[in-house]
Amino acid sequence: MQLHSRTPRDPRLCGLVRSLWHCRAPDARGQARMLPSGTMQLIVNLNSDALRHADLIGGEVAVRSGAVIQGMHTRAVVLDRADQRDVLGVVFEPGAGRVLLGTPLDALAHTHVDLFELTRGEAPLREQLVGASPEDCFDRTERWLRARIQGEVDRTIHAALGLMQRGEQRVAVLASEVGTSERSLRRRFRAEVGLPPKQMSRVLRLQRALEGLCGTSPLADVAHSSGYHDQAHFTHELKELARISPSEYRRRRLLSHRSHLR
Repeated sequence: MQLHSRTPRDPRLCGLVRSLWHCRAPDARGQARMLPSGTMQLIVNLNSDALRHADLIGGEVAVRSGAVIQGMHTRAVVLDRADQRDVLGVVFEPGAGRVLLGTPLDALAHTHVDLFELTRGEAPLREQLVGASPEDCFDRTERWLRARIQGEVDRTIHAALGLMQRGEQRVAVLASEVGTSERSLRRRFRAEVGLPPKQMSRVLRLQRALEGLCGTSPLADVAHSSGYHDQAHFTHELKELARISPSEYRRRRLLSHRSHLR
């Protein structure tokens, strides 16, 4: 497998796009599991004009076009690894997707949406990328994204996300710190991020724990440092959100990304 990635080079995309990545795995087959990451992605299958995925709980396979927006998820999603033989992705910064997609992000949560549904009347992005080198794909995608910038990131929600990423989970405290009401924070947060504050906090805490599991620390230490009450609480959350135990995660994770499992 060949994996290339970079941060955006266009300064106008800094703060909106976290990274661009390209994966080429000609022999990929079977399934992979993607855990909740706290980010949205644009995914383009350069090998064929289709992408397949399934909710881990329901198991029903959905087939979309070869270019989709992956909304915010709170449960693991199963991917067809054949779709990863030649694929490009863009990871949006939390709270920045609306600026690039022009739609409230709670409408995209827990699903994959065909890109053409959001960009009717525009030149299809996938056709601009097929056959190009990874670096050319990145450059063309950045130009496409730059042309879509509409407005600015909601600074209040951006500040609330910063507090969350440092471990604060109480909505009342978040609202007080950023100078708004709890009701307004919840409403704006859903539209700008795609999830309610409480669900986003769970996902961010899970990500802190997954980072800890990439090392060799005892599970109890990982649980405590990530913000769980104890190891049992951590194990319960991981099984609920990802249908996997901490020990199984350590065996199955892919070295290239902590949210992807074999």
